[in-house]
Amino acid sequence: MIRVGLRVHCLLLSSLVVAAVAPIHGQSTAFCRSPALAIPDGNAAGVTDDLVIGDNLAITDLDVTIVATHTWVGDLIFTLEKVAGDGAPLGPVELIHRVGSPAALFGCFEDDIDVRLDDEAANGPVEDACESPLGAGGPYTPNGSLATFDGIDANGTWRLFVSDSATPDSGTLDEWCLIVEFPTPTPTSTPTSTPTSTSTPTSTPTPTLTPTSVAAVPEIPTLSETGGAVFVLVLMGVAIVLLWRRRG
Repeated sequence: MIRVGLRVHCLLLSSLVVAAVAPIHGQSTAFCRSPALAIPDGNAAGVTDDLVIGDNLAITDLDVTIVATHTWVGDLIFTLEKVAGDGAPLGPVELIHRVGSPAALFGCFEDDIDVRLDDEAANGPVEDACESPLGAGGPYTPNGSLATFDGIDANGTWRLFVSDSATPDSGTLDEWCLIVEFPTPTPTSTPTSTPTSTSTPTSTPTPTLTPTSVAAVPEIPTLSETGGAVFVLVLMGVAIVLLWRRRG
C-alpha cells in the first residue's frame, strides 16, 4: 500500500529533563525509563516496557510523558496499566490511538513524539494534534482518563504498551515517565519542654553582734563615806563619777 502525505523530516529528539515539578496541589516526582526499545513495524502485538516504583506514594494525580522516534506518528498506539502492587491489575488506559485518524486515512504523517499527557491539560485532546514532534503544542489530554489511577499507591510495576499499526514506517520508544503527584506530608510538631527556672535561695548571713567592751565602772564611794552627793555621768561608754562633798 502506498501512502501519500506531505512530510517534514525533522529528526528532533528531545531529551526529557526530569527536574522539580510544580504541581497545583501537593508535590510531585517523576519516575522514568529510557529503554530505546524498537517498535515492530506493522505489528499489532507491539511491545511493552515495565517501570518499577519502589516508593509508597498515594497518587492524587498522574501525568505521563512519552518520547519516541518514528517517521509516521499516526501509526502508533500507546496504553498504560498497573500490573503489580496496590490496586493492580488496573487498566489499561489508552493514552494515544493513531493521532489524526480517522480524520486522515492513515493518521498524522508527522515525525516523532515528545508529549506530556495530563487530564487537566488546557490544549485539548492529543488525538486532535498533528505536529512535529507530537507534543510541541502540548501538554494534551490523553484518550482515556489517567484519573483511573488516582487514590492508589504508586508502589509497584507499571507497563507501557506500544504498537505500530501500519507499514512501512518504524521507530523506537526512547523514554517514558510517570509524574506522580502526592499529598504534602503535614509536619508533626514535637513539643519542646521549656525548663522552669528554679530559684536557689541565697542565704543572707545574720550579722553577728560584736560586744563592745564597756569599761568597768569604778567603785563609787557611798554617801556615808563622803557625807555628800555622788553623780555618775556616762559619756560614749565611759563612766565619769562626780563627787560632791559637803563642807564642814
